[in-house]
Amino acid sequence: ITATGVRAADHPGLAVYREHCLRCHGELGAGTKAVPDPLVGERSVNQLAAYIDETMPEDDPTKVTGPAARQVAEYIHEAFYSPVARDRNRPARAELARLTVRQYENVAADLVGSFRWRGPNADPRRGLRGEYFRSRDYNRQTGLVIERIDPQIDFDFGVEGPDPEMFEPNRFAVRWQGGIVPPETGDYEFVIRTEHAVKLALNTAWYEPPLIDAYVKSGSDTEYRGSTRLLGGRAYPLRLEFSKANQGVDSTQHEHPTRASIQLLWKPPHGVLEPVPERCLIPLDCPEGFVLRTQFPPDDKSIGYERGSQVSAEWFAATTAAATEIADHLLEHVEHLANVKRDAADRGEKLRRFAATVAERAFRRPLSADLRAVFVDRPFADAPDLDTGLKRSLLMVLESPRFLFRESPAATEAFDTAARLSFGLWDSIPDQPLLEAAARGQLSTPDQIRRHAERMIDDRRTRAKIRDFLFGWLRVDLGPEIAKDASAYPGFTPAVVADLRTSLDLFLDDCLWN
Repeated sequence: ITATGVRAADHPGLAVYREHCLRCHGELGAGTKAVPDPLVGERSVNQLAAYIDETMPEDDPTKVTGPAARQVAEYIHEAFYSPVARDRNRPARAELARLTVRQYENVAADLVGSFRWRGPNADPRRGLRGEYFRSRDYNRQTGLVIERIDPQIDFDFGVEGPDPEMFEPNRFAVRWQGGIVPPETGDYEFVIRTEHAVKLALNTAWYEPPLIDAYVKSGSDTEYRGSTRLLGGRAYPLRLEFSKANQGVDSTQHEHPTRASIQLLWKPPHGVLEPVPERCLIPLDCPEGFVLRTQFPPDDKSIGYERGSQVSAEWFAATTAAATEIADHLLEHVEHLANVKRDAADRGEKLRRFAATVAERAFRRPLSADLRAVFVDRPFADAPDLDTGLKRSLLMVLESPRFLFRESPAATEAFDTAARLSFGLWDSIPDQPLLEAAARGQLSTPDQIRRHAERMIDDRRTRAKIRDFLFGWLRVDLGPEIAKDASAYPGFTPAVVADLRTSLDLFLDDCLWN
């Protein structure tokens, strides 16, 4: 349609163009041997009409003047000459989108987590499992007295202990276990307040050091701190051990009555120090989760949401650092993740199989023979030892465009459908049921896709993504920055601002999921 509302094919200027211009400029101004340059430019219709009236055609400028020059100028301008016409005529280009920061963090967590046992996805209960022992050790056979679910860790046992009839007032221990589900991604500071021995293990395996270790007290400290980064909407294992006894005294005859209390607090990324709320604690065991530490440059949010549209030198540097971090973590825990002993006879075979599985999950599809040769066989063949071969393979996979960039939305293969589902709902890679469905060709109909989408909606990752989307939409994703005159509003404290944010969070959660 031209500026005058006439279809280009019916415009009278087309007849003029074919009679006087086609032989030099070709169809749609693409050019000919005589005039190879395409007929494009920046002139307006009026400027183009004046130019044609005075100079065209070159062999006899008097043939196209006045109304004819105006008509052919309108046709040329709207059909192919102007920038708008060129954009309209340019074939649609399918562009890859790189992983956003949020997607990269989630993919890294799920790529590592796919080799660990799967934790609980949903449980209506809240709080932590509490085990109360009548002595300082944690022997369930001889010392366990009480088992219950405690909604929060905020106790003042006084001098008597949890129950004077069941416990010695000066010697008892409590162990709380379960998981913690942070509402948003960021750095969390944890604080324990107690007069006695305490140890907090958070998102660590049994053989790794705890986040806070004050089990052997020295001095009169009653507050202990530790910080860690957590991804929102994911469950992390938590174990808190508390033991009451007079420090340095191993005889009941020399003990004296002391007060016992314990409080577990946290400071969320955009909050204030408070007891860890019941809604963020679950009583079930959880596998430890990988949390990426590498800092990425922020994503483009110019149109209201994060897009993986900009590829900079800083982003590439971050992906290299992140690939090294992930590979080092996989190597450090490979005995547990790949189920292989260091001195096993089949260690080489198991490590190659592990590397191939990492590549398949990172690329979101099975490996072809050619890709397996490039990403698995060759790194191991050229390496001086198995660990070096594995690390080379992992780094190649994690720095490959097949991992860093998303498939085109127009792709129609089953594995592309699986990836679109998982990134759409989780901002992460497909899980095993999705990959198996794609391999069996069971993601080809709307009903098949709907069944998986309904299954995936119940996952915490979906809730976390929708929460972050709504906080971004409402422009509160960067945290509360509400300021009021302190003299006029003396009660408007940071704690009140944090409560407002929590209130909004709970309101949105109730509207969406209840």
